[in-house]
Amino acid sequence: MKTVWPLEGVRVLEWGGLPAAVAGRVLADLGAEVRVVAPKSVGLPRHPDNSHRPTPAPFEAPLRAWLTADKTHVELALEQSSGQFAQLFPRLFSGVQLLITSPAKHFGPLQDKAVMSVYQNGGTPPWIRLQSFPGTSDLMKPARETLFARLPRLPHLGSAENLFLGVYAAAIGLLALCSGVRPCQMHTIDPGRLRSELLEFIAPAGDDDSYWDRGFCLLPAKDGWVSTTILGDWTALAHGAAATGAPSWLTESRFEDLACRYRHAEQIFEALTRWSSAWKANQLTRWAQLRRIPTATVRAPTNVVHDPQLRTRKFFRSPPNSSAYASKRALCRPRAPVIFASGSNHPLTASGETVGSRRSPEPSASTVEGTLLRNVRVLDFTHALAGPLTSFLLRHFGAQVTKIDPPGSPPTLVHRDLFSRLHEGKKRVAITITSSSDNRELQDLIRNCDVLIDNFSVRVMNNWGLKYTKLRSINPGLVQIRMTGFGLTGPLRHWVAYAPTLHAWSGHTWLLGLRHGERPVEGWPIPFVDILSGLFGFLAGLAALWFRKQTGSGLLVDLSEFECAVFALTPALLPALKPEL
Repeated sequence: MKTVWPLEGVRVLEWGGLPAAVAGRVLADLGAEVRVVAPKSVGLPRHPDNSHRPTPAPFEAPLRAWLTADKTHVELALEQSSGQFAQLFPRLFSGVQLLITSPAKHFGPLQDKAVMSVYQNGGTPPWIRLQSFPGTSDLMKPARETLFARLPRLPHLGSAENLFLGVYAAAIGLLALCSGVRPCQMHTIDPGRLRSELLEFIAPAGDDDSYWDRGFCLLPAKDGWVSTTILGDWTALAHGAAATGAPSWLTESRFEDLACRYRHAEQIFEALTRWSSAWKANQLTRWAQLRRIPTATVRAPTNVVHDPQLRTRKFFRSPPNSSAYASKRALCRPRAPVIFASGSNHPLTASGETVGSRRSPEPSASTVEGTLLRNVRVLDFTHALAGPLTSFLLRHFGAQVTKIDPPGSPPTLVHRDLFSRLHEGKKRVAITITSSSDNRELQDLIRNCDVLIDNFSVRVMNNWGLKYTKLRSINPGLVQIRMTGFGLTGPLRHWVAYAPTLHAWSGHTWLLGLRHGERPVEGWPIPFVDILSGLFGFLAGLAALWFRKQTGSGLLVDLSEFECAVFALTPALLPALKPEL
């Protein structure tokens, strides 16, 4: 298996404010060459021979350093009349395969007018156009009455919606490439619609800052706080806690029923609070994780910089970039939270037949949103929230999704409306899974699908015989998306987690929820990292499909939700990684 950058050779033009810059950042991390349009007045040095030749941008602040690293810059003054745009812009768009724009105050209203004039004359690549929020002048100010306006603000990035929009815009750009959308096709992203149709129904928060699911709690320890839950292996938690000083009534058989635990959640957590106070935070975390109970210490973001899991997976590094003008001054920073691995150097199957010649999985060119992925078949092993959100987005754009339900799967007891919405339009198939080798029905489904996705812990799919090497022998063109808590490699790969677990371990809870002299709160009243991971899963799946479209080879996608959480804190972490910033 070798690591690949699936967007190597793709040229992107980024022009706009923060969401467009985040989209460009993510695409550059996956190997794309990203050019940034910058105002001419900022004082950047121009190339002496060609004013439009990209030049590296100086590092000015943590946010700017992160957003501009490994990108190239083009200076542009927008004093020209609309008649001059048509002459100026062909050089700017030369060789560009994708254009991403969002409103930017430093360009003013001429920005959209300039691009629109070229677009109308047939001079732009596929254009991903982020609009302003309704009733506001830019993307930085969501309307006050929305859920996202009430959320905590990320350091330097501001509203969480800026991050969600950036990743989503990057994914829509890849969707345009994968689906064969012709040049001069425009995809307009309305933040209000994205919020109401694809995000806000996942995040039903009240007026207070408590977490949306009362099955989670922060417990005090001798030297800090620990996030834990009544989900997971309750028998292991109840009997283990009772054996080390917790009340014995926790082991009563009635609590084996999850619905019963939810009804008595406050009583259970009160008992666990008295019990956990005798433990040190990291000691309790290790004890719980050995019993597969989603638990994590509430850590400061500075602890993340030296985290052995991230160091083992080389999360803090500057990935290769295909740009000829990339900065020689590499910035040590988090990469995108996903690794792509290929098991082949060529697109041929064992019989010598190209993967694409057996069945054409790529969708035909279409501008109808719900049909862009109509020929893509997805095998969905997901549960909880992050994985179902990824397959929900794929289905939203036309993919045929088959949801695998092993017989005996427990019914949904909480957030029933949410999970029903996430699985709408999916074909449900009940299959007993013990091993893929002796299950002909499962093998047929694998052989005829394009994407297989799960968000179990590492060992589950391996125990079922569904490792990528095995799946690739059945379907060489398969894209397998593994969305695990901590990634497929590293010392913590077998740890189990839900969103609050990852918020605590990555520094979000410490940064957003700790208050001097008060009991801390979760920080995010929504499953923030689940939403972000679901968006990254959607993006990664499209990047892998683009790679297969170019090479004929499938990919293993290793997405770490812990890395997604850390990625969101990048501007806050950069000073610790590079003190001169």
